[in-house]
Amino acid sequence: MKQEHHPKFPQTYNKGANSDTEIEFSGSETNGEYRDSRNARPVDISGNIGALVKIKGHELFHDLTNAGPNSLSNNYVCLIEYDINGKKVCCWDSPLASEYPAISIDGQIVAKSVNLTFSTEHPPQGDKNENCLGGEFFYTDHNSQPLIFNVKDLLDSISTQKYFTDFNINQYTVNLSAPLDIPVFEELVDLGS
Repeated sequence: MKQEHHPKFPQTYNKGANSDTEIEFSGSETNGEYRDSRNARPVDISGNIGALVKIKGHELFHDLTNAGPNSLSNNYVCLIEYDINGKKVCCWDSPLASEYPAISIDGQIVAKSVNLTFSTEHPPQGDKNENCLGGEFFYTDHNSQPLIFNVKDLLDSISTQKYFTDFNINQYTVNLSAPLDIPVFEELVDLGS
């Protein structure tokens, strides 16, 4: 089985998480099953809670193949989309190594760099915060460190190279390995007796 966030033990899922009969989703195992899916969402169908339903395709909101010097080719895939304070924010990647990951906001490419860690091989998870100035979004894929971006800063920096050739990913990562609130032992000091 494909491992994402934790080992998937069959006994964790009561006789399988998949209750579908559609040919695309069937194939359950007798000792339990867990399914990763794309173009599907769990909804209640005829009382079967958790049954997967196919999403009927994509809607093209903006043509990014003609977005100026930072246009995206037809190879790019939208990995995740956020609606933040009325702005449509999308994270993009291409399976071709010569094409760099990108971020678009309302049809404008606001970031495109080899240093962005988006990947078509690792499905992302995301969250958003609309309560700060401009809004912000969080991106993680269980392969690289989580990222945080401010929408207002992305839009304000379009005319610069901040999110293009000058992009420094270390300024946008969430450091999970060394939280600031944990005391660290340095040395014993003899105060005399």
